[in-house]
Amino acid sequence: MHEDLVLPVGFVCKDTAYDLNTCFFKAVAVAKQILENQIESANAVNRADEKVQQAYKNSRDGIVILPCYLPWKNGLYKTDALFVIYPSQRGGWSAQCVTDHKTKKPKLPFPQSWAGQPQEIIEQKSGIEGISFCHASRFLITAKDKETALAACRQVLKNNGRL
Repeated sequence: MHEDLVLPVGFVCKDTAYDLNTCFFKAVAVAKQILENQIESANAVNRADEKVQQAYKNSRDGIVILPCYLPWKNGLYKTDALFVIYPSQRGGWSAQCVTDHKTKKPKLPFPQSWAGQPQEIIEQKSGIEGISFCHASRFLITAKDKETALAACRQVLKNNGRL
């Protein structure tokens, strides 16, 4: 009958008092909810892509500034964008390196001397007050405000002959 669905149906309907058809329809309801959530997630990414593309059109020097956190990777990884700056969900602002679509590595990572260091060291090495974190892999920083995040990205561009 529905032999290939016995395991998933059994997971949804553990009580042996239910017949297989009842369990099957319970599993269908769960699967429907999962699919609806996946579709909504894909639609949200598509809506975000429009905003990301607009921000990219307004960008300068390879630095894209978003008005809020948006899923941006899909919309920017095949562009010439180098950094994305956005308000952090934890407060302050974040800047991330855009990865190269072929190598999957940051196009222009933050300096090795900042990587994984405490705030005081990052500020000392960069000369920029307010950079509070740089990921050890050098793809992400956090800063007190948008201007500080922008200054950090501009410094990386300048140090790499891009400004």
